[in-house]
Formats: sequence, C-alpha cells, structure tokens
Amino acid sequence: MLVPGLNNTVEAAKVFTRQGKLRAVTARSSEGLVLTELPLAAPDPVCSVIALELNGKPDVTPEPLSQEADGSFRLAATDADLHGSVRLDSAHKEGNIGFWIDPADTVSWTINVREPGRFVVEMDIAAEEAARFELLAGEERLEGASRVTCSFSKFETVRLEGFVAIKKSGSTTLQVKPIAANWKRFNLKSVRLTKVPMR
Repeated sequence: MLVPGLNNTVEAAKVFTRQGKLRAVTARSSEGLVLTELPLAAPDPVCSVIALELNGKPDVTPEPLSQEADGSFRLAATDADLHGSVRLDSAHKEGNIGFWIDPADTVSWTINVREPGRFVVEMDIAAEEAARFELLAGEERLEGASRVTCSFSKFETVRLEGFVAIKKSGSTTLQVKPIAANWKRFNLKSVRLTKVPMR
C-alpha cells in the first residue's frame, strides 16, 4: 500500500482487526511510504483502520492535482493553497475562498500536467463590487474581472479572455493574484482549465 507525500519517519504501523492489532512493515520508495505485510482482505468491509506512529507532527507534501481524461483541470477551493489572511469559507455548500480583503493575499494550486497545451480558463466568482485580478501559470499571465453578482453567495462563471499555454508536462503552479489598484474582495469557488483541441 502506497502512502504518498508523507515525509516523517514512521516509528510503527498497526492494522486494526477484530482479532486485535497487526504490525505492518514500512519501507520507502521513490513514490513515498510503502506498507507491506497487510492482510489480503480488508479487516472491515466498511472502514478499515491503519494507525501510523510518526516522529513528530505530520509533515506532508500535497499531491499535485491530476489532469482529467479529457485534458481539463477542475480546481476546487478546498484544494487550494492559501497565502495570507484569505481563508476557506465553509458557509456555502461546496466551500469557497473568502475574506479576501488584502490584495497582497494569493491562492494557488499545484497541478500535474500530463498533456501540455492551450487552456480556456473559467472561474466561479461571487462579488458585490467589480475587482480585477490576474491568473499566473508559469510564465503565462491572464487578466480577468469579477462580475457584480450583488451577493457573496451568488456565484457566476467568468471566462477569461485569451488562453493559458502550458508548454511542459510535470508539476506547475497556478496562482490567482489580485490587482491591487481599487481592489474589491470577492469569493472564489473554483477554477476550470479546459484544453483547447489542436487544429
């Protein structure tokens, strides 16, 4: 069993079964922590539990978000890395990025690009006043503006003009950054990158 992204040393790994606890064996691979000598079948058909004893607080490197089968990316607010005082607002059904008062705050996603290309960018935004922002992906940069939806809970899709060209496969950071002049806060629920077919 692979446990990607966990950087800690594991002091013990235990599998909880109806008969008691079993000790699992841990090893490291290039992809992450590997647990071996696990039961062939899940100990519980609904919720099997493996406990890891770590050497300190969990140190986890987030996994990049994967490209979907059609080449697109769907980036949810709950998957974003938040920089500054901006934070996740769970008041709405799917959660959104809110409290974006300081124009120095940014949000970002790390994506794993399997198929490079050109992408259309759409963002679900709620705003009481219009604000301008930029989206950065590597050396690419697009500007956009929020629509006035008259409520921080009423979201509308904003399509940015132009395309983002991601030229290399592998890990890329996508960042949303306010344009400081006359910044007005908005709520952001998601970002979608749709791959444009090659002609």
